[in-house]
Amino acid sequence: MPLSYGGGERVMDVYDGMEPPESQHPHYHSRQASALQILSKFLQLQDFTSAEVWRSCLVECLATGAFVFASILIIVSCSQQSASPMTAISVLHFLVISFLILSVAPSSGGHLNPCITFMAMVLGYVSPSRVVMYTGAQCIGSIFGSLCMKLVLPHEVAHKFALGGCTIRNSAGAGFPVGSAFVAETFFTFFLMFIVATLALDPFRAPVFGAILAPTFIAAAVGVLVFVSGGLALGYSGAGMNPARCIGPAVVMGSHNEELWRGHWLWWVAPYFATVLVAVVYCLVPPHHVDIYRGRKDFISSLKKAFGSHHPQVPSETRISSENLTP
Repeated sequence: MPLSYGGGERVMDVYDGMEPPESQHPHYHSRQASALQILSKFLQLQDFTSAEVWRSCLVECLATGAFVFASILIIVSCSQQSASPMTAISVLHFLVISFLILSVAPSSGGHLNPCITFMAMVLGYVSPSRVVMYTGAQCIGSIFGSLCMKLVLPHEVAHKFALGGCTIRNSAGAGFPVGSAFVAETFFTFFLMFIVATLALDPFRAPVFGAILAPTFIAAAVGVLVFVSGGLALGYSGAGMNPARCIGPAVVMGSHNEELWRGHWLWWVAPYFATVLVAVVYCLVPPHHVDIYRGRKDFISSLKKAFGSHHPQVPSETRISSENLTP
């Protein structure tokens, strides 16, 4: 018996043996709603409406702006005062990063770096929504700090030092090839992110190092990498390890310094690539893997003790000696 849908001029005959379209299935909308709920729960979209998260974003924005402002000031000032400024630049970066992380860590976590935020998401500390918000805040803070520094410096000085930005080659063509710079930036960032993951974000080791030592070691790692990478080649600015740190001077200087935009994608792709590598290594071989293997060994030993012997041992006092047996 045909069933009629519609009415008036248009009538569609649907026979009893035919199934209705998927969109008209009684469970279609419930499945669709469940999928949206799961996606929303994973992304934590409620962070976009959370006043607490926005306050943390503001802290990240201001802290990153202060870091970029201080970083540019250190590079320009030390470079003008000494022919070999890398020691002073690395030590001062160590101090500035230590102070900033210790200051803002209770409010926002003190990331100051989109790669650290991304790593925190991989390890389950922040949501994907907060990653988007923090990354935007850090980039805005970097641009703001760079703009303030450009207003302070004379135009000639800002142009001479490319506003302390990230470059792989200068205007004369001296520097690193793109491939070499990519490999260097990947390994520099890998080194830094590995320390961040194993000292600051690992749930087993973070309590050991505490809220003082972990930021200090991270800042020390940054200082060491800045020192060893700064003199690799003329025209190469050294390790960036922070996409937000590189985007600020490039945006503020615009087309006035083409070297800031030459290969700029490298300062984003290489750090994130290194961060993904660290995440893979951390998940496959966590820093507490020795404890895990020891636990597995103890578990296997307990199984052997429980099931290794099928016949219970007879107490020594109940054993009958063959000498007491008579023929």
